[in-house]
Amino acid sequence: MSVGEHNKLENRSTGALTELGEELKRHTIPGVDWRKKKKKIMQSNDELCRSIRIYLLYLIGAYDKRDVAKELGVDLDEIASKDCSERDPPT
Repeated sequence: MSVGEHNKLENRSTGALTELGEELKRHTIPGVDWRKKKKKIMQSNDELCRSIRIYLLYLIGAYDKRDVAKELGVDLDEIASKDCSERDPPT
């Protein structure tokens, strides 16, 4: 945090919080690290971007089903060998 940002939150002479500092205090939950949520969202975005990239490569023909399965860590042979008789028939 820069000195200017700190000054916006706290009066350096008195140590009292400014109106903006009080607002931040109201929105802060003690013991909860807001960075963790942000990091989790960033990881979700990275995973989404990766999935979109794989899908686009498949759409343009650069990847076939096996390439997609490899990228996603899926074993197509294992999936094909599973009993699918319990599935509902398509409607």
